[in-house]
Amino acid sequence: MSVENLPIDVAVIGQQVRVKASAKIPSVKPGVLDLNLNFNSLAPKYNFAGEFKATDIYVPYFSPFLKGNDEIILKNGTLEIRSNVNCTENWITASNMITLNRLSMESTSKKIFGIPKDVATQFFEANNVAFDLPINGDIFKLKIDFKTASTQVMYKALQGRFKSESFTRRVAESFGERIGEKLQELFSKFL
Repeated sequence: MSVENLPIDVAVIGQQVRVKASAKIPSVKPGVLDLNLNFNSLAPKYNFAGEFKATDIYVPYFSPFLKGNDEIILKNGTLEIRSNVNCTENWITASNMITLNRLSMESTSKKIFGIPKDVATQFFEANNVAFDLPINGDIFKLKIDFKTASTQVMYKALQGRFKSESFTRRVAESFGERIGEKLQELFSKFL
């Protein structure tokens, strides 16, 4: 993945430092990255707040990160991220609304994260899947809540398939927890 035109605007306003950056990612469908952060320049520890947006990011770029037991290959689709970040005294809290747009994937396994391959691929190809991926913790030891995100996705995939709403929620939580653990394990080497 390459980035074009990375203008960075840094402004000092009183005791605050404002950083703005925007970039384009050339691709089949060009993506855009925008960052807007405000730092407290006098604090000995990190204190900042702001937002990050990623639009139309081509998901096949991420296939190398998904090499594992399920051997997932991302074929098509885009990713959008809208993040609001707050950091106080090195403690980060971030809400990340993520949308996977018409994600197309293949797998050499019969299951993807424990779900039959056909069910998983059909769901993601037919839907734009939005979910929140919470991140918090010390800036040097961030915790990404893959379980919550996976449970949200599973719940959306299962809605209307069972008569009982409480059963749907329990199944989504069970699968979401297992998928979240696998994602945590997969991404722990990159975090």
